[in-house]
Amino acid sequence: MKRFVFTLLVVLPLAGCASFKLNIGQSPPKPPAPIVSDIKRQIPNDCETLAVPVPLPPVTKGQNAKKSLAEHRAALVTADGRLDATRNCEAQVRQDLSK
Repeated sequence: MKRFVFTLLVVLPLAGCASFKLNIGQSPPKPPAPIVSDIKRQIPNDCETLAVPVPLPPVTKGQNAKKSLAEHRAALVTADGRLDATRNCEAQVRQDLSK
C-alpha cells in the first residue's frame, strides 16, 4: 500500500508536468473571435417620409394670375423645406450609422 501511495505521489505530478506547455517568450493566445450576429442594422425610413412630392396647384381658365403665382410660390417654398428636411435627416442617419 505504501508503494502505491508513493507511486501516485510521484507519477501524478510528473504526468501533469508532461501535459503542461510553457509558452516562454510567446504572446498569450488570442481570445476567440466574437460571434457575428445575423441581425442587420436597420436603416430607418424617416427621411423617405419627409421626401414626398408637393402637388402642383391647379390652373384653371380665367384664374387670377396673382393668386396662381402666390399658390405656385407657396408650393415651391414647401418643396424647398422638404428638401432641406430630407437632406438634414439623411446627414443625421449617416452620422448615426458611422458610430
